[in-house]
Parts: sequence; C-alpha cells; structure tokens
Amino acid sequence: MACSSAWRAPRLSPVLPASKFSVRSNDRNRPKEKDMMFAFAARAPLAAGFALALGAIPAMADPSPAAIGYAQTILVDIGMKPAVDLILPSMLTQLERDVVQTRPELKDAVRAALDTIQPEFVVQEKALILQAATDLANKMSEQEIKDTAAFYESPTGKKFIQAQAATAIEVNGLVGPWRQRLSTDLLDRLREELKKKGLSF
Repeated sequence: MACSSAWRAPRLSPVLPASKFSVRSNDRNRPKEKDMMFAFAARAPLAAGFALALGAIPAMADPSPAAIGYAQTILVDIGMKPAVDLILPSMLTQLERDVVQTRPELKDAVRAALDTIQPEFVVQEKALILQAATDLANKMSEQEIKDTAAFYESPTGKKFIQAQAATAIEVNGLVGPWRQRLSTDLLDRLREELKKKGLSF
C-alpha cells in the first residue's frame, strides 16, 4: 500500500509536515471525540494544575501496585484517560478514510490491515497510561493518593469536577472579551503615562 507511506501521525512541533494523509483536527465527522476533548479541555486547568504541582514534588520510592491503581482511577476521573482513549480510534478512522479516498479499491484490504495492527497500538496506549499513573503515584505517598482517589470518586469530588468544568467554560467566556479590551486599554494607558512625561509614539 504505497500511498499510505506518506501518512504521518501529528507530532508535537510548531509545524506539522504537509501530507494528504495527515490527520485533520477539524474533521466534522468526529463529534464524540470533539465532545470528549472539549470536556477534558474544560477540566484542563484542574489537570494542568495537578500536573504542575506534582512536577515540583520530589519523587518518592517506587509506588506499589495499589498506589498505581489509585492513580489510574484519578486519571479516569479527571478526564485524562477518557481523552487518550479516543486518540487511536480517531486516527485509525481518519487514516482509513484518507487512504480509501485516494485508493477506493483498497477499502477492504485497508480495513483488514488496520484491524490487524490496531492491537499493537492499544498496547502502546496502555503502557502510556500506566506510565502516567506510575509517575503520578511516584509523587505522593500511597495514603495520599488513596485519599485523592477517594475524593474524586466521592459525590463531593464528582460534583467538584463538574463544577470546575462549568466554571472553566464560564471563565473562558469572560476572558475573551477582557483580553480584547486589554489590548486597547494597555496601549491607551501607556500613551497617557508617556504623555505626562512629554513623550508620545
């Protein structure tokens, strides 16, 4: 399947390589992924703050399997794992669509080939989640991470996650207009202050 060799997975770089088989982020046919990623994005301040706080904490002894299990529960509750779970199926679907669009006669072969190779990448995803959970568990004592998981699993914790997500959306709605005003107000105030000193630009 020579045509598929041009496809590349998105990389974490400022510029993505141009390719007719690259995964498009604006695909309208992926509402489930968009909804999940939006929901996770709304909780991103929680997850990011969590990650930043942990990044400043010295690593502890190797975490126990129980501690890693608690960490995995946390990753599910704050939306990290559900968001990651959507990446592989979405990319497989997009890759199949892109290849078949160019080579429709390969439709059945492409579907069969993707079904064959998918388990390889499922293993990679599981390893990634396990590593993330291990890293998290490595930053806290087993009791601390157990208590954290218990909080997120509790009615209060679940309500907090929902409230935090809703608040993040509301704050984003406030920040946009404020940012627009800020660009003008800062310039006006700078000119006012410089004018007091007989300066202008």
